[in-house]
Amino acid sequence: WRTASSASPTDPTFFSAPFAIRPPPRRHRLAPLLEAGEGWADYSYLVDDTENAAERLRRAGLPMRGPLRVANTLAGGETWSLDLLLTGIGAGGEEALPFLVEDREGRAHRIPRADRHSNGARGIAGVRLRVASAEPVLQALATMLGEAPQPVEGGEAGTPRYRIGDTWLDILEDAATPPGRGG
Repeated sequence: WRTASSASPTDPTFFSAPFAIRPPPRRHRLAPLLEAGEGWADYSYLVDDTENAAERLRRAGLPMRGPLRVANTLAGGETWSLDLLLTGIGAGGEEALPFLVEDREGRAHRIPRADRHSNGARGIAGVRLRVASAEPVLQALATMLGEAPQPVEGGEAGTPRYRIGDTWLDILEDAATPPGRGG
């Protein structure tokens, strides 16, 4: 069994509990990461319009897949749906890039209300990435989100930190990081 998790710093109520795949199917977008070991696999940003983000990515010539409609009906009959835009893993892009989510219906059924954890946490404050080069990641984020991430103080051990919405993104450049294997 291998497990992977997802989180969304711009949507602090979103956290995909670890899921397990045994064995990781080759066609699953996370299979190469799951074969390498357990841990965080990806992250997402909640956006108002995946079509606009897709158009910006198309114009910039950046890889993406979607938007894809994802929907489900729960056991109690409640429904939810969202549009998903893959920009990194599963799209042939830099794997340190997030996937984008646009809620369509039933968000409250898909994402339960966030309760305060016993340690005081209410969600995910930010994400730390390790990439071979930060500039292409920052440019792609600016394109897909429609605005450039803003540099701010506070990165750990001198790591550059950027503000995206109400959250932060630390980007550690490590030339030894193989392409597509940021983390």
